[in-house]
Amino acid sequence: MSIRIAEPRTATGPVAARALATWVPYAVLVAAAWWAMLAAMPAGPAPAGHAHGASHAGPALSLGMWATMTLAMMAPTAVPMLRALIEVLAGRGLATWWGFVGGYGVAWLGWSAVAAAVQGAVGAWGGPLVGTEAARWGGAAVLAAAGLYQFTSLKDRCLTECLRPMTFLLAHWREGLRGGLAMGVRHGAACVGCCWALMALAFVGSLWSAASMAVLTGLMVVEKAPAVGRRLTAPIGVVLVAAAALRAI
Repeated sequence: MSIRIAEPRTATGPVAARALATWVPYAVLVAAAWWAMLAAMPAGPAPAGHAHGASHAGPALSLGMWATMTLAMMAPTAVPMLRALIEVLAGRGLATWWGFVGGYGVAWLGWSAVAAAVQGAVGAWGGPLVGTEAARWGGAAVLAAAGLYQFTSLKDRCLTECLRPMTFLLAHWREGLRGGLAMGVRHGAACVGCCWALMALAFVGSLWSAASMAVLTGLMVVEKAPAVGRRLTAPIGVVLVAAAALRAI
């Protein structure tokens, strides 16, 4: 199905109304997620493999912790795509936009479920190893894996979808709430493919702090910026591999 991109509007009334119906509640949602994530953080760094203290939580609470963290960190990275979608939908209803937001969240909720399951397994198997050589090498392995993933073809393909919002919409356009949901899940899957390894750095306990999460979020936001995104992919990989080497020494 083809899509029609409406001419930009100059009237302030419709623009303000759409902002109140989209960006304002979206910003509130992101702010609430950050507040919840920061409130759940321990005072000091979490032990390796114990982000959010989730290893001591039940499965439902662990999933909630990971989902909150993921929403806080990944929702800002979706802004370029959501802005492109707003341009396409100018003059039409917003069901497609909110469907897309929901589908994007579903994709990352799936990743959160996997992360929570891994967290539980690490807590059950490796809890006694916290602070030992095994924990140190485990953190180094996560850093190295995240760094090396930056150079893979899968990372490149998924990042390409994130860097070309209009190309994605032209190729996969579906209108309405259900159509937006389908597009959101598809784009969210590409986003997971792009960023899952960076998000997995939450397993490295010494990186678990408000400052670290803010920096990581900023890196993922900039990496998805069309003008400069690709310039950061390799440097991020190099820095992570170097950090893995330093941790292993």
